[in-house]
Amino acid sequence: MKNTPTTLAAAIMLTAALAAGACSSDSTTAGTDIALDASHPTPTSSTTTEPVAPSPTTADEPSPPPEEPLESSELQLALDTIVADSGVPAVGAAMFDRDGVIHIAVSGVRQRGDTTKATAGDLFHLGSSTKAMTAALLARLSEQGQGISFDTTLADAFPANATMHEDYVNVTIGQLLTHTGGAPGDEVDVDETILSMPVVEGRALGTELVLSEPPARDPGTVSSYSNAGYVIVGSAMETATGTSWEDLMIAEIFEPLGMTSCAFGPPGTATDTSQPSGHDESGQPIYWDIPQIFGPAGTVHCTMADWGTFLVEMLHAADGNSDFLTQASIQRLVEPAAVPVEGFPDGQSAAGWLVIDGPDGPDGPGYYHNGSNTAWYSQAVILPNTNRVILAVANEEASGEQAAGMAFAALSELDAGQ
Repeated sequence: MKNTPTTLAAAIMLTAALAAGACSSDSTTAGTDIALDASHPTPTSSTTTEPVAPSPTTADEPSPPPEEPLESSELQLALDTIVADSGVPAVGAAMFDRDGVIHIAVSGVRQRGDTTKATAGDLFHLGSSTKAMTAALLARLSEQGQGISFDTTLADAFPANATMHEDYVNVTIGQLLTHTGGAPGDEVDVDETILSMPVVEGRALGTELVLSEPPARDPGTVSSYSNAGYVIVGSAMETATGTSWEDLMIAEIFEPLGMTSCAFGPPGTATDTSQPSGHDESGQPIYWDIPQIFGPAGTVHCTMADWGTFLVEMLHAADGNSDFLTQASIQRLVEPAAVPVEGFPDGQSAAGWLVIDGPDGPDGPGYYHNGSNTAWYSQAVILPNTNRVILAVANEEASGEQAAGMAFAALSELDAGQ
């Protein structure tokens, strides 16, 4: 490809705006109350998030590190400059096509104040970039006839819920995935009791409490970003299958695609620098995550290569060349909701994605998302018509947002020069 695709240019321009608004997954307010959308507990080094059941991909027993991918020297030089200019502890970026990796590199250190270099095989927290995986999980369960689909209403998903507000009864799972179901953003606090419960029970009770109140917005009228909506979807999948969202992710996403590095919560520990740590708003290393109840909205960590595997599989599925998802499922996942996106009139919301440069654009549609738990940053764009997947990760939010945008620009320049 000789020219920078319009959709990639649009993604670069959207990076800063989206990170601060609708598609930036998680913002923090310290305190004991946890808002279903945004707030987190006061950070501590002991807070962690783990899968429900032990597995080879748990945070407690990480898999052996995968073989280091071959790094791109041109991208490496660009990222070295970006680290110096942005002050980010570490930033990684990668570009893929349908055949695999084109460029991949990381620059910087795993912890600010330590000299241990980050590598292209390190683990990074994805934040709300997890949402695309949760949406793909729903599509997988629907294809398998597991009793839940995009069109399942909340009344059917939770038949035992006798307290559901009447305005939620006909809201569908698909609407929650596109943020059009009226679920609240940061308007609802979760009692500490819920956070101390086993995670599946906590999600179920939190869901019941949210659905007992009127929707925050009229369902079907606007796409208003909501982590709570994804918690509800996760609970609905757990109700349908009798299996935790974490175990479903392992069985239906990670294992089929060979994403052996993937697990949940912060990848590092305070006792060593075998993996990068996130960094708090003061720039200090921190090992914590949003509570596990919010997993479907954003707690996955993995290598760039494994994340790229998932994103490239979306390209193959769109072509009808995937055993992972059908073309019909991909079409449903990226189908734009026919309502405006709150705060972004030029965007359209899909299931786990923001649609940029629609089908009338010169390069066709692109699909963008970013994420942060306030200690990490990630972003990705899928460009089917130009055969590109681009992603960036960082182990700090504010500087990471800037560095990721610069990395996208560097990758577009490299691609245009090939």
